[in-house]
Amino acid sequence: LSLTMTETLHSQGLARGAGIISLEVDRVTSLYGEAVERRKSLHQKVEQLYANNEELFRNIEELANVTTQSPEINNIKGKILEQARETFSRKLSTLDFGDLLEFEKNKHDLLFSLYQEIEEVSERGAVLDQIQIRSELLTLEELMKARKKPVHDEGEVERKTLLDEISKMAENLLPLPEYGPKVEQLMRDITGESVERLAMMKSQLGMYLAEVTQKTKETFVIKEELLQLRHRLSRCVFCEVGELEKRIDELVAEPIVTKEELNALAQEVEVVEEREEEIARSIRETQNMRMVVGVMEETLKELGYQPLSGINFEGEPIYVDTPWMGYKVKLVFNRRGEVLVKLVRIFRSEE
Repeated sequence: LSLTMTETLHSQGLARGAGIISLEVDRVTSLYGEAVERRKSLHQKVEQLYANNEELFRNIEELANVTTQSPEINNIKGKILEQARETFSRKLSTLDFGDLLEFEKNKHDLLFSLYQEIEEVSERGAVLDQIQIRSELLTLEELMKARKKPVHDEGEVERKTLLDEISKMAENLLPLPEYGPKVEQLMRDITGESVERLAMMKSQLGMYLAEVTQKTKETFVIKEELLQLRHRLSRCVFCEVGELEKRIDELVAEPIVTKEELNALAQEVEVVEEREEEIARSIRETQNMRMVVGVMEETLKELGYQPLSGINFEGEPIYVDTPWMGYKVKLVFNRRGEVLVKLVRIFRSEE
């Protein structure tokens, strides 16, 4: 915009150029306002969908908690509740409200289908309780079949389309360890499912794919940070870091890497760096002490004194001969750089 202003003022003249710039600023301001309003609208829709999904889940939970005399019915309701809980608890970590809205829509479709299923199963359970025919209770397999609606010829095209879409979506998810087993379970006996059940499965896979898309974006950034950790390890001299480097390389090769995995490795790298600095500091201190010892010994010799033992920094006293009979200089050093100097009289080799 700044470059456009400059070019306009030069080419159109100041007065006319100022007018054109004013229009351009108004246009940009208008677009910005529209973007803000759109984001606000999307945010409201996401919040509303989330509230609807929460209500659906509570309704499913309420129906699941109503037990019947049929263990099979109770078992099915428990499985539906488990799937609903897993669906409702899923979150998408992104600031893009468009992606969030699509994610919550998929979640809503799936929860609504589960609500319809558990409602139907609850009705069956109520009927069975009323007539109390325990000997003729349907088995779990029969109940599952009874819930499948017959496929009519007019729905065959839609059904085939759903099967193709589900198959393509599953292909992208099956290689991923986090989603592969779930998708395999979902895809079992898929050919006999009704259109309604297939639509529910498509919504479920759509949620998984939305998560994978977001995690892929996050993984790109995480891998950049992993490479930085690798570079930091390459500067280590004293510590063995081969195993840690290998684990970083293995993570970089993975299609999806989580923030938790990055943080765990970052903590280990920090521990190694602290240990590396500790060793380096100890070496520097030792080198400095050796230099100080050398200077002190040379200075004492120049003054005509001869230490009776080597200078140390462990708090052990050092005695230096003096010209006075029976007297010595006592020196005590420590690692903090403090020195104690005393003139002592020696009696039988003791103070």
